[in-house]
Amino acid sequence: MSAPAWTPGPWAIMDEADPDLTVMSQATDCEMICHIPDVDFDSDAGTPHPVNAANARLIAAAPDLVEALRYARQTILDLKNSRWSEAEGSDEEWVCGIDAALTKAGAA
Repeated sequence: MSAPAWTPGPWAIMDEADPDLTVMSQATDCEMICHIPDVDFDSDAGTPHPVNAANARLIAAAPDLVEALRYARQTILDLKNSRWSEAEGSDEEWVCGIDAALTKAGAA
């Protein structure tokens, strides 16, 4: 499998208490992956908007999610080929959603 076209993980949120959230790569000397500015101008809380924080966590998890999907896909195919030969459904049906997600991420 070729190297990913994206910045290597792991990725992490730099300061979850800061209203402006920044996701950085921990593998490339803290290269910035994305910045999510605080756009909830009605909030005086001084903390990130919950939706922004959830989006930042999802973005930071992206490299781990790709690897988990790749592992799950291979495990499904290995089990289907070795022990589940009589199992209902085809391996194509079982991994269709995984393949779609990996393709969307550019990791197929």
